[in-house]
Amino acid sequence: MRRDWTALPEIVTTEIAGRVGGAFDVLPASSGDHAEIASTVVGPTGKVFVKAASTEPSVRSLRYELAATSTVDWYPPAVRWHFESAGWLVVGTEHLAGPHPDLSPGSPDLDVFAVTLKGLQETPALGETWFTPATRLGFADPAMTGGTLVHSDLNPTNLIVTTDGLRIVDWAYATKAAP
Repeated sequence: MRRDWTALPEIVTTEIAGRVGGAFDVLPASSGDHAEIASTVVGPTGKVFVKAASTEPSVRSLRYELAATSTVDWYPPAVRWHFESAGWLVVGTEHLAGPHPDLSPGSPDLDVFAVTLKGLQETPALGETWFTPATRLGFADPAMTGGTLVHSDLNPTNLIVTTDGLRIVDWAYATKAAP
């Protein structure tokens, strides 16, 4: 459940200020609801997207997201920094600017979406950090078993069209499965 930025303790916001170069402005994310804190932070060094969590389920999902964004080179936003303080896990990532794609029939965004999906299907899920189909869905089927990193929540609000191509955000449910 989303919380207001003021829920962060002063020690945490001071640490964020140090990482963004001083005083900063906060712009809450306009969509999404599973991160406790999700905001664009604008400081002297530029924009950073910040997610923060303090409750057990939110910290667990943010750790999955941190693992995915630290492991996958291209699709997710790059991790700029992360830290833990006063019971909060805080992650600052590259701020991605751009619209969500139009995935309706005939849209020109479908071509870039197809290229992204093809590349994503070739991305291995290295290590054992990930959900499995059984842990993500509550059941398993041999056809779902595999070694590919599956985002498992691809929808237009988790896709951003940038000048460099389509990027994928919100990796909290990254799953090791069949492509």
